Amino acid sequence: MTTEVQNTATQAPPSRPYQIKTPFNLPTDRVPPSYLIRGLIRTGKIASISGKPKQGKSSLSRYMAVAITKGEPFFGRATKRGEVLLASFEDDDTDINTSLQAIGWNPETDAAIRWVTELPRAGLPGRLDMIWSMLTDYPDTTFLVIDTLAKFGYAEDGNSFGDWLKVFEPIRDMLKDFPHVTTLVTLHCKKVIPDDVFDSILGSTGIRAEFETNMAIFEDGGKRFFTAEVRTGYRKVEPTELVTTLEDVELYGSVPDEDGKLMATVPTHFALGSSKESLDREAKTTADSDKQQDYEGDVINVLRSSSDGVLYQTAIPAAGGNRTNVISAIDKLTAEGVIKTTGAKKSKRDPYTLHLNPERLSVWEFTHRYGGQDVN
Repeated sequence: MTTEVQNTATQAPPSRPYQIKTPFNLPTDRVPPSYLIRGLIRTGKIASISGKPKQGKSSLSRYMAVAITKGEPFFGRATKRGEVLLASFEDDDTDINTSLQAIGWNPETDAAIRWVTELPRAGLPGRLDMIWSMLTDYPDTTFLVIDTLAKFGYAEDGNSFGDWLKVFEPIRDMLKDFPHVTTLVTLHCKKVIPDDVFDSILGSTGIRAEFETNMAIFEDGGKRFFTAEVRTGYRKVEPTELVTTLEDVELYGSVPDEDGKLMATVPTHFALGSSKESLDREAKTTADSDKQQDYEGDVINVLRSSSDGVLYQTAIPAAGGNRTNVISAIDKLTAEGVIKTTGAKKSKRDPYTLHLNPERLSVWEFTHRYGGQDVN
């Protein structure tokens, strides 16, 4: 019996469980980096939009989808025209048809929008097979919306990042077959919004890092705001008022009854307004102005008590409140002529005394009663 000893020089190299890559060396079949929505969502990446229930996530995602089918700007940002697939599990066919029609999608002239509203019972694998089949059957699809992620892929422990990875990894693996498809998922937020709105996404805080772009809708002071953080390319979109146009439209496919057509109030247009920072600044200015007017009113009420005028040093404590604010109110009223003064501040013989000027007082009362500011 002989045993052949293979020379190490002639042995076949063992297979490696990795692929070494070098700088500036990209696969030839790789989709070049680009934006589906300029500066906001990159082609082939996964983005998220989060918010509390009924704050407009689904409507805004459809508004975004329609902009893409038209190749029209979204919030002033250029889009690449393409077909859309909506995996919508919170609305039915009537809701989706009504919304798309109200937003202005035209199936005759715009790129196609297709949707599914029912989830296969086979869990995440079956649902991914469904999406894979649809993307294969409709290869011109460039934008996929999953609304909501929690219903599409259920994490056993929503606060466990490990459980969420069991959802994200199969989705990413499936999407590797469609590198030209950009995906948007909708997420629910917690009831209490922290200082950083993206930390309010329901589930593990690690979810935030799974997306190329995170967008959010939140309410503050009775207004609704939009913000976004982008991993590469552009700066964060600072919180900006989300201006929503609502219209009463006929519910798609409804049959008129004795009360007439069945109507629904739906968003038809979204736009970005003023930044939250500027609105907060305006609100503070208004609050400061209101406070100033309150102090002015207190000073005037003190002076009404005496037709002969009130000593300056007596008027200040009599008006009450913060001494600095009272003095500021007296100075402003004096500058506007509402208060006339006699005497001198440091004189004991002729003390500084405040008197109301009836003519200018009537102007002050009129302008403050009707919201005016200028008494000149």
